[in-house]
Amino acid sequence: MKHFLVFIVIVSLSSINCNSQTYYGFKVGANLSNIYGDNSFSGIKPAMHVGAVAEIALSDFFSLQPELLYSMQGSQTGSYQNNDNPELPYYMEDVKTGSFKNNNHYVILPIMVRYFVTDMISIDAGPQVGYLLFAKKSDGKYEWTDTKDSMNTFDYGINLGASYEFDNGMNVNLRYSYGLANIYKTENDITLKGNNAVAQISLGYKFY
Repeated sequence: MKHFLVFIVIVSLSSINCNSQTYYGFKVGANLSNIYGDNSFSGIKPAMHVGAVAEIALSDFFSLQPELLYSMQGSQTGSYQNNDNPELPYYMEDVKTGSFKNNNHYVILPIMVRYFVTDMISIDAGPQVGYLLFAKKSDGKYEWTDTKDSMNTFDYGINLGASYEFDNGMNVNLRYSYGLANIYKTENDITLKGNNAVAQISLGYKFY
């Protein structure tokens, strides 16, 4: 699956016609991220994303939109006590109480295919690849701990969303991204399983 998604990204970029009408812009917005898997303390973490976009018109109904985004992701929980949650991940065995947080920052490259239902509304879908810049965790009481060495550098997944285009170049986008790769490495013969999941709302602008 990983190689297939990378193949789709490469083919999509290489198939762009240089004569196609292309627009450039930027977007910024909010993330509601989580990590699904073995971490029983995962929960929704609010953060943000920002980056650049390009839109290549393929026909009257379809366009291709590659993006390059800086995305703050991870997970967090409210307060907890170990006595109430005996099955802890191995890296939290010494934590008694706290508010657990994962801060994972990525550079991501989504390649979205947009189908225009009307002139202003589109349904968007496509793959993405991500590169982990840094990762830290905290239980809310102690210093932040660097966890990048325990995580896989690359992530990949799929996106589904919808967009609304205004006449003045502004646009609004809703998107859900689900990671297909396990973000954790195997350590001491123990393999945690975790997949990124991010809901996004973005406000963007394109220069026409």
